[in-house]
Amino acid sequence: EISSTVLHLSIVTGRVYWYDEKFQEILRNTLKKVKNLRSLVLIGQYDSQLFQQVFEKAHNLRLLQVSATAGSHSFLCGLVNPTHLRYLNLQDAHVWPEDLPQVLSKFLHLQVLEVGLCHDTSFTLERMVNLEDCGERLIFPSLERLPFLTTFKLSNLRKIREVSVPSLQELILVEMPELERCTCTSLGDLNSSLRVLEIRSCPALKVFDLFEKGHNFAEQPSLFEGHNYGTEWKLWLPGLRVLTVINCPHLLMPCLLPHSTNVSRLHIDGVPTLLKMEGSSTEKLEISPNSRSGENSGETLRLDGKILSFHNWGDLKSLSISFCGNLTSISFRSLNQLFSLRDLRIVGCRKLFSSDVRPELTDEYAIGAYRFGLRCLRSLYISSSGITGKWLSLMLQHAQILKELCLNDCPQFTQLQIEEEENSQPNFISAPETSSSWGPDGLLCIPLNLTSSLEKIAISRSPYLRFYGNKEDFAGFTSLQELIIRCCPGLLSSLVHNDGNDVQANRIWLLPQPLGQVVISHYDHKTLSLCFMGNLTCLKKLEVLESPGLESLQLHSCTLLEDLRIRECKQLATVKGMQSLVNLMNLEVQENPSLVSLQLHSCRSLEDLRIEKCESLIALEGLQSLVNLRNLALLNSPGLPPYFERLSGHYELGPRLESLHIDDLSLLTMSLCNGLTCLQCLRLEKLEQGGTRLTDEQERALLLLRSLQNLEFLDCFNLVHLPVRLHSLPSLKALSIVCCDDIPRLPKKGLPSSLERLVIYDCSTELKEQCESLTRGKLRVVMND
Repeated sequence: EISSTVLHLSIVTGRVYWYDEKFQEILRNTLKKVKNLRSLVLIGQYDSQLFQQVFEKAHNLRLLQVSATAGSHSFLCGLVNPTHLRYLNLQDAHVWPEDLPQVLSKFLHLQVLEVGLCHDTSFTLERMVNLEDCGERLIFPSLERLPFLTTFKLSNLRKIREVSVPSLQELILVEMPELERCTCTSLGDLNSSLRVLEIRSCPALKVFDLFEKGHNFAEQPSLFEGHNYGTEWKLWLPGLRVLTVINCPHLLMPCLLPHSTNVSRLHIDGVPTLLKMEGSSTEKLEISPNSRSGENSGETLRLDGKILSFHNWGDLKSLSISFCGNLTSISFRSLNQLFSLRDLRIVGCRKLFSSDVRPELTDEYAIGAYRFGLRCLRSLYISSSGITGKWLSLMLQHAQILKELCLNDCPQFTQLQIEEEENSQPNFISAPETSSSWGPDGLLCIPLNLTSSLEKIAISRSPYLRFYGNKEDFAGFTSLQELIIRCCPGLLSSLVHNDGNDVQANRIWLLPQPLGQVVISHYDHKTLSLCFMGNLTCLKKLEVLESPGLESLQLHSCTLLEDLRIRECKQLATVKGMQSLVNLMNLEVQENPSLVSLQLHSCRSLEDLRIEKCESLIALEGLQSLVNLRNLALLNSPGLPPYFERLSGHYELGPRLESLHIDDLSLLTMSLCNGLTCLQCLRLEKLEQGGTRLTDEQERALLLLRSLQNLEFLDCFNLVHLPVRLHSLPSLKALSIVCCDDIPRLPKKGLPSSLERLVIYDCSTELKEQCESLTRGKLRVVMND
């Protein structure tokens, strides 16, 4: 029995409605004292007659939600006091009466009205159509009589062609496939009161009064040029907070968005004349191609004050423009209004800023007017863009406190230089307005003031770029903490110089002292030595990648290095200065087939060591010094197992080792591995050595790993039999078998009782079928199709 003190009640019915004959009687006896009920939510199937009695007693009902009743007539008229109702939600419900407009007129304090019908409902709108005598149109004339109505939502109404709405705060139209027109009974009031507008999947919608008025404003360019935006436009939708218009291919919207400075959510996609836009006026805005019209039928686009109301984006923090192939330019006059912009990303816009800088940007008035533009910019990321060096140099000139500069896939850049100290403006700004005196398009000039503000520089895939200036200039970035140069062989070559007159002398690269991370690739000289201003260094991470000509890497100056990764340096034979790396914690050496030896005597802090595809490597000198080693991977390096065999009896892997990743099981049988008392994870990959199963000796060695919790077999194409005594591993919790096609079944004696997770991926059908039946206890089986 429901107590009389209950204020909020939800009743959900399912199978009980159809299969329990006493259901209605039980429910009727339960609902006796509902006088004080404030909220009633009905979900499922029931007879509306049953609740007629409830409504006659619910004197104080404020909220009513009805979802899918079995009755075909309304019980809304039974509400004893409809004036109290604030929220009415009729979703997927067959409760529409013939006199619905007259019923709604009694809800004097209704604030939220949500209506939705299933597309396959047997109920039609013909009776309502007759009421209004308006063909297949639905109009709510009685809504004007609801002075407190603030929210109106229609969804999944399949045959509605016209909707008329009064002044509202929230208007939501979703999945209305035949809706053609949305009119406003009071356009001025709706314009001033609207806070939320959402229109989704209304493919036939062509006319919306609110946007019709917006187009009239958009046709007056004088209102948007310069700083005179016009009083009338400032009053257009002044309170709008949320604007969502998606998949409305015939709806013409005003181009100028957002309408106010307080838009907290904006999402436009699948409407004509506009790019896809998603974000908010105070945080982040993402612009990309319209999902329905692609790149707008090949027409060139320009972002300026006629497209976006930049004057309303003054609080915008982040702007991202992606893959707009036909976008050619962004007005600097408009960018100047983004006073709070911190992050700017331009990706995949090959035509954007690909032409010469506009002449008006070279005169003194323009330079003075734009000196405050981009003044808060911290991060600039440009990838796969056609921007010229002139445009980018101009942008950098205004970004006076830039922290991060990232350039990727910009082959048009050919020259990089730092502004000369005596120049107050770059050459391309102060030069006369003739294209011949503007300098080459590929010249990228970094203003002198950015040498003290930039903390990260990343330049990738600019193969023709070279540095011009003094060799020490690059080291003059006094705040630089992260430097990434990838696939820019010319730039690296121009930044290093010979240590002495000998052509074969070491190549010295002078770097700023605060630098903490360096990543380089495609270095094309034989030697490389890193040096730092004042012989002081903060470098903690170094990656040298894909440099086939490098033969010697010298690290004597890198005394604070903690992370070293060397990959795909085909000719690298020596790494010198390892004795200086007393702080090294992670070392990865991969695909360096000419490397013979590594000196690890001083690397007592090393915790992670990975050696892979180093075919000539035959020695890890000082391995016994790695007392803190926790993770070890030895793969595709055939010279190391014999070296470890020679160490057997003289050295054991550190007792702290937690993870071992190998492709040669012979390592397990060596005395080197006798002390692995803490090993928790063992990965066996590509076991090409040996037969189709583990030898007795190898299996005994495996069973000695009493702390092992995770065992993985990866790409073991020759392996047919899993270890027979796999069930004897007492601590095993996870077992993964990945890409092992020849394993037909699990061991006969089963799996460890401690196992919690079994992963079978890309294995035989027989093995998958066997594992599908394993549902015991807490074991979870994960398999791909």
